[in-house]
Amino acid sequence: MKADGIVIGGGPAGMFAAITAAEQGKKVLLLEKNHRLGKKLLITGKGRCNVTNHCSGQEVLQNTPRNGRFLFSAMAAFPPEKTYAFFESHGCPLKVERGQRVFPVSDKSSDVLAALGETAPESDFAAMAVLNAKTGCPVPASLSVLNTLPVRFNTVIEPAAIRDAALK
Repeated sequence: MKADGIVIGGGPAGMFAAITAAEQGKKVLLLEKNHRLGKKLLITGKGRCNVTNHCSGQEVLQNTPRNGRFLFSAMAAFPPEKTYAFFESHGCPLKVERGQRVFPVSDKSSDVLAALGETAPESDFAAMAVLNAKTGCPVPASLSVLNTLPVRFNTVIEPAAIRDAALK
């Protein structure tokens, strides 16, 4: 796969970034150090995942404790109501609880991850984990090497495969 861009980190933000770029016609390579995309998402909110808050982007900015100016463009482009709509339209019904916190109706963070995962295969991006077996850290790899490897959604590529591809 020849990529137009690389997203490093397969958490919710990385998955969103890759999906968004792919929806705009870009071929994206998503790199994740864990063996699974969104692994840490599964433990957020005691396994329930607080998706967003039920308020406007302006309210988010007003309630940001220190200098929320860095959030202006993000809130203008993708306010909480768009986040809510995204998950609802991708098979993850949401509910509002006290404090205007939004959770999946099922109370399972795995449903949030499933909504992202269901979107990803429709999008034109490949995801892979490239790990160093001893440290668990990502292994640097050039796109020219990665282009020679068979990549599919949520593929784990071990360092030996990258080395072997580089030596060909």
